[in-house]
Amino acid sequence: MTAKYQILARKYRPQIFKDVIGQDSVVKTIKNSIRYKRVAHAYLFSGTRGTGKTTLTRLFAKALNCKNLKEDFEPCNECQSCNEISASRSLDVIEIDGASNRGIDDIRQINDTIGYSPSGKYKIYIIDEVHMLTKEAFNALLKTLEEPPENIKFFFATTEPHKVLPTIISRCQRFELKRISNELIIEKLQSISSDLKREIDKEALYQIANFSDGSLRDAESLLDQIFCYSEGKITLEYINQALGFIDHNILFELDSNIYNLNTSYAFEFIDKINSSGKDLTYFVEELVEHFKNLLIIKMQKNSLDFLPENIKNQYLSSSKLFTESQIFYILDTLTNAIAANKNSFKRIHLEMLILKIIKSKNSLPIDVLVKRLIDLEKSISQNDSAISNNATQNPGFEKDGFSIQPRDQMPKTPNNQIPDDPASKKIESKAASINESKQEKPEEKAAIFNEQPNINLSNPTSQEKPPHDAASDLSNTSNLNESEFEKIDFSIGQQAKAQKISDTQVREDLVIPTISKNNLSSGSEPKQELLNKPTELLNQVHNSNLPISESQKSTKKEQHQFVDKEIRKEILNESIVAVKKDASEPSISSNATTETKDQSHYDTLIKFAQIELNGMNKT
Repeated sequence: MTAKYQILARKYRPQIFKDVIGQDSVVKTIKNSIRYKRVAHAYLFSGTRGTGKTTLTRLFAKALNCKNLKEDFEPCNECQSCNEISASRSLDVIEIDGASNRGIDDIRQINDTIGYSPSGKYKIYIIDEVHMLTKEAFNALLKTLEEPPENIKFFFATTEPHKVLPTIISRCQRFELKRISNELIIEKLQSISSDLKREIDKEALYQIANFSDGSLRDAESLLDQIFCYSEGKITLEYINQALGFIDHNILFELDSNIYNLNTSYAFEFIDKINSSGKDLTYFVEELVEHFKNLLIIKMQKNSLDFLPENIKNQYLSSSKLFTESQIFYILDTLTNAIAANKNSFKRIHLEMLILKIIKSKNSLPIDVLVKRLIDLEKSISQNDSAISNNATQNPGFEKDGFSIQPRDQMPKTPNNQIPDDPASKKIESKAASINESKQEKPEEKAAIFNEQPNINLSNPTSQEKPPHDAASDLSNTSNLNESEFEKIDFSIGQQAKAQKISDTQVREDLVIPTISKNNLSSGSEPKQELLNKPTELLNQVHNSNLPISESQKSTKKEQHQFVDKEIRKEILNESIVAVKKDASEPSISSNATTETKDQSHYDTLIKFAQIELNGMNKT
């Protein structure tokens, strides 16, 4: 008679604690509780699928009821109790499926039978997927769970412990089972393959372990499927064909095209994946795993030891094509895409995703941009600080090849002459013609600095000589450019210094804003003597033939400021009168309609003018 076939997951289920892999802390705690006789009345085993929850509950039950317990507290697997539990026909170990026995009636049945004494040491209730019980069923179990008989034990197993009521969890000792590492899964699969006398490459075992996601049962099921696919040696190519996995060479080819910014490869790549019948959702997960391995080996070259040597070398080569920030950006893009599409990808989604990944080489993360801006700000601040320090310690210094010096420390040519070049000669000639009329004569001095009585400002033209119009000397400079004007202004300033008059004062006298007819009272011509006073004052300075005494030289600046202040006061008074009159008259628009004026605007102008006038009167 042919023996019945048993799947690998059941055939190689651990029968002793020593065979359990990846859960050493849980096994040690269970053994110590048996050794010190501190076994609790209820335990909760939680964790992902295929990590050994049901296996550990059965082994625990075996160890508690074993009649020939070994010295290391392993069940003997030879006594009647161990054999019955292994065959799932023990009357003392009752396994209940929480998904199909989830009502209050099912829990009531447990409460009714809990009083019967076991044939062995303990009667053990194993409820798998306990989170599927209803709230009423949990509440019905509370009293029994809190104070059960001494020979009654409850073992619960669940993949979703957050769905179990807190009142149940608080009455149990909880064990959290962790995922099994790829190295341990590969080691277990190699042991199974050797026992079955089947050859399989390590690359193929890594692909199976990686796809199982920490579940040993899933890995054993995949291995069982692969053994049915081929009778000979199992290679990575067989794995990819049988299970629809992505070949690593395709992913490494993608790395090269990302480095070369080959955007057209995105459509070719997705077409290759789609035509091969691959699961697109799983393909995105494979991309995440691929770039995660690149990041790990980029940060630590000696990592990924569980990979085959040839694949590890390929990861080392590909990691040189990326920066850490670029890999971070790609992983962030992939995880966001998974969250946005909710594990449902279409071809166009993947094409756009791969295009974005290929263009990631030219992308800068926000944190990198912020860091660069901070560094740039620090650099600018340091340069400004250095310039300020140099200017304080040395008024004349150089910056970017240019000499920067105060005006009063600028180098002068001999005898205050303009440099000898064609443009300078042209300017010098024009300046000489302007200054010729201002040439100082022994018998001519400025009347404002004379020992004679003050000048009659109301009629400056009553002097013996006709007034000199200094502004007209500038009328012939229309063909000069801006730089030439600056040099002429410099020449005028030198002449003013020769006459002991500041160049600022000359500019104030030559360039005084005139008041147009629109700014004066309507219907009257502007006072010509008011508009001409600045120029006439300068003419009197140049055309006066009265000598300046030494005693008056010290007061010439004060006299000039007094005259200038009187002129400005008269201008302000006239402006106030003109503004008041203009404000009182209606405004006629272009379509002959009367418009209301904004009186607040006029009030503001008058206010500021009066403030200026009061300031002059106080001084």
